[in-house]
Amino acid sequence: MPTTRAINSGTYGKVSRAKLKAFVIVELRCSALFERRITSN
Repeated sequence: MPTTRAINSGTYGKVSRAKLKAFVIVELRCSALFERRITSN
């Protein structure tokens, strides 16, 4: 049982990390666009 649990937690950790990275990238892109709009205005 502990082996399957470890595998599940490992895969879940990878997925959550990927989601976090994607979210951060999107946030950075949005903030960059927002800053560009402010500077252009």
